[in-house]
Amino acid sequence: MSICLKIFIVSFLMISPLKAKCTFRQNLKKVISLSGPMTVLLKEVGLLDHPALGGISVFNPVSKEQFKKKIYPGGIFLANSTLKEFKDSVVFFDESQQVKNVLKLGEGIISEEIKTRNVLPLEVMKKLGEILRGYTVQCEKELQAYQQKGELIQRNLLKKIPHGLEVVFYLGGFKGQRLPETVIVHDGVVKLLILENKIKTYPSQLSYVNWSARMMSSFSSKLKHVAVIDSGMKLTQAVKKVSQRVTLIYPGSLVPGLSQLEAFSYLADHL
Repeated sequence: MSICLKIFIVSFLMISPLKAKCTFRQNLKKVISLSGPMTVLLKEVGLLDHPALGGISVFNPVSKEQFKKKIYPGGIFLANSTLKEFKDSVVFFDESQQVKNVLKLGEGIISEEIKTRNVLPLEVMKKLGEILRGYTVQCEKELQAYQQKGELIQRNLLKKIPHGLEVVFYLGGFKGQRLPETVIVHDGVVKLLILENKIKTYPSQLSYVNWSARMMSSFSSKLKHVAVIDSGMKLTQAVKKVSQRVTLIYPGSLVPGLSQLEAFSYLADHL
């Protein structure tokens, strides 16, 4: 083997891993993620520190140490000055007609709405992967690992939850002896647990509903009340139990997809 050929092979082996790294497409000037599920995916595939990623939402489960660039208020609170910063950017955002209308006012913005309502966790993850493929190259390995991670966590979660568990999940924390007003039913991981016949929960076909005393009276004394709090950028993880009342605090616990699966798996370990 000639010296020149040896040098070429060594150079190729040294350079090829760099070329294979998951990255945004070269034609993208700037990417903004106001979507919690998409930000989680960007973290999983190693794109949080990519130069093209210019900002994320304050509601996303990523700390300021993990992401040192611009953090936007998100939602309908986007100011005109913020829209100017979004010029010629791809902006991912969670399903919202109001946000969609606001982004239409920006110049050169390509808005990508992430629809997750009433969608099961693994389906959310699959949909996110399909969307991100349109804006990235050489990410297939990372995207497959992301999906497989979700599948593993979901399998283990379903093993941990006993059949017939009586539990009601709430948005937000307890206020003294008062239960939070809004119950989570047919959405995200709770919907998954219902469809898998793992839990007996609040009787409603809605995704979220305000509970009534009459409906609550149909449960036994074993009913667990679980308040779900998303700690977001603080990344706090905790399960606090007082009798039949449980508080789950976890980053991304209300973000559809992977982080919510992780949150409920964490909860199951502490029930």
